Amino acid sequence: MNDKERDLIALQKEWYKKLADDGFEDIEYFDHSMEPRDMMVKEASKLALTHAQKFTATEQYYIEAGQFYWSHAFSSPLNKQVWFLHSEGIPHRKIVAKLGVSYQSIRSIINKYKTLMFKERKTENQDSI
Repeated sequence: MNDKERDLIALQKEWYKKLADDGFEDIEYFDHSMEPRDMMVKEASKLALTHAQKFTATEQYYIEAGQFYWSHAFSSPLNKQVWFLHSEGIPHRKIVAKLGVSYQSIRSIINKYKTLMFKERKTENQDSI
C-alpha cells in the first residue's frame, strides 16, 4: 500500500468517525474493511422480497383488469379500447400516441374504470362473506 492509499484510508476513517459522532447512519453502511454488515444483507433480502410482492400485486392487478374488460359494459368504444390497452400493461403515453387522445383524457378514463373495478371487487368480496 502506498502513501496515497494510506492517507485516503486515514481520511476516510476520520470522516466516518465525524459522521458517526454526529449520529449519521448511512443506508449503505460498511465497516472499515468495506465488507457489508449482516444488517445490510438482511435489508437487501427484505428489499428483494418487497420487489417480489410488488410484482405479484401488479400481476394480479392486470389479471383483474383483463377480467374487468370482458365483464364490464363500457360507456363508449373509446373507453373500452383505452381500458383494453391499459389492461395489457401499455403505458399511458403509448396509449395517447396510439389513440391520439390527450394524456389527461386517458388518465381520467383509466382512473374512472379503475375505481369502478375496485368497487365491484369490494362488493363481490362483501357478498361472499
